[in-house]
Amino acid sequence: MTAAGEVGATVFRFRTVDETLTAVATELAAAAEQAVAVRGRFLLAVEAEEPCLRACRHWAALTGRRRFWAYTLVLAVREPAGVAPPGTGGRERLRDTLRPAVALTAAQVLGADGSPSAPAAARAYARTLRLALELRPGELPVLDRVLLAHHDASVAPRPARRSVGGPSVPEPDALAHAVEGDPPAVTLSRETLARGRRVVLLSLDVSRGAAEHASLGRAGAIVYAAAAPDAVPSRAGRGTG
Repeated sequence: MTAAGEVGATVFRFRTVDETLTAVATELAAAAEQAVAVRGRFLLAVEAEEPCLRACRHWAALTGRRRFWAYTLVLAVREPAGVAPPGTGGRERLRDTLRPAVALTAAQVLGADGSPSAPAAARAYARTLRLALELRPGELPVLDRVLLAHHDASVAPRPARRSVGGPSVPEPDALAHAVEGDPPAVTLSRETLARGRRVVLLSLDVSRGAAEHASLGRAGAIVYAAAAPDAVPSRAGRGTG
């Protein structure tokens, strides 16, 4: 079953959480195979929150021996700024999630570097990405897939430049930027996320209805949602109405 929300996201609802995770894993595997065959690499940006980490763990377990992993780059969408406690950084959580099943190098999972301030960490992350992705100054990458657990407007709010004696003025678009808060964070910009060939939002919150799931995503996004928890075994990957 599909449903359109007020912002135009398309929702695929599955009977159980396990079916939903299998569907996302199948989506990522197919996208990776195609990207590597056509463009020579697969670029995936992931919000390192538990639903997305569960999907990545499922994906790696199902496909760990496939050739595309050697040509895959995984980007952390959002990270805490500064020196994060062990196990809490986006890059670290993604690496630890994938590595039991996949032999990834350190250079294949990218994130902020732990600079003491959020602006410095954002600049360093942008430099790292430009080098790794061979981007020209001002150029934004085209990500093959973006996997989020929240609407991109909340994951990557637009930064603001403070002006003296006047309202905040949006900063020019950038690859990555700092986000004020407690704690401060570094995130890929909303413009970077919007350039994904497909933005996938994953919801394992079975209390949401179709309309609520649709409201998670902007126009053109795909929402994979669980309709019920895993109560009984069921056939994986099959959407239901």
